[in-house]
Amino acid sequence: MARTLFTGCAGGLSVGAFDSFNLGTHVSDDIDTVMKNRETLRSLFSLDHLIFMNQTHGTNVVEVMSDDWPTADADALITRSKGIGLAVLTADCIPLLLSSPSMVAAVHVGRRGLLSGIIQKVLTKFPETELDQILAEMGPSICTNCYEVDLATYRDAISLIPELASSVQAHQLDLVAGARAILSSHNVSILEHHICTRENANYFSFRRNKVTGRQVGVIAL
Repeated sequence: MARTLFTGCAGGLSVGAFDSFNLGTHVSDDIDTVMKNRETLRSLFSLDHLIFMNQTHGTNVVEVMSDDWPTADADALITRSKGIGLAVLTADCIPLLLSSPSMVAAVHVGRRGLLSGIIQKVLTKFPETELDQILAEMGPSICTNCYEVDLATYRDAISLIPELASSVQAHQLDLVAGARAILSSHNVSILEHHICTRENANYFSFRRNKVTGRQVGVIAL
């Protein structure tokens, strides 16, 4: 059975805007401090190795097969190896963790990735014999009320995934509902945490603070 974990702001060494458990190396925080935070996470979760990716809001899926895997440009990592934790960085996007008996995946689900089919692409990587055993867990992310976009973006998005809709007047997108619709259409069992990163100060939020850290979702066999 897979193990999962979602972090928040507290428990690390970062200071200032990144106070204190920032795990992102691309946000102008001190790199040595971030690496110490990452090592703390790896140790606390009892992992042999913890693998991150360079997220691009795309649909690239990379399979991690060894502990010395280089950082890849990707928005989803999968592995069949025990003891290797996969991490997805977020500060409002959905950290989606997927598992089956023999495989796990960490997926970065933002608006662009969701509309481009990142979830569907990751699901195709799971063994056909285990498709009816996939479990999904969606961690803290921005809620509908906090995710307003311009009207043109709103209309384009709901034309592709109607479940994203709120109202034309509000033009706010429900990323969790959109992801849920896709997962449900593939008969995936879903666990949702219903925590808004923008509203809850225990989590980093780009929409709230702009200059901020990144939390992670971690999954391992």
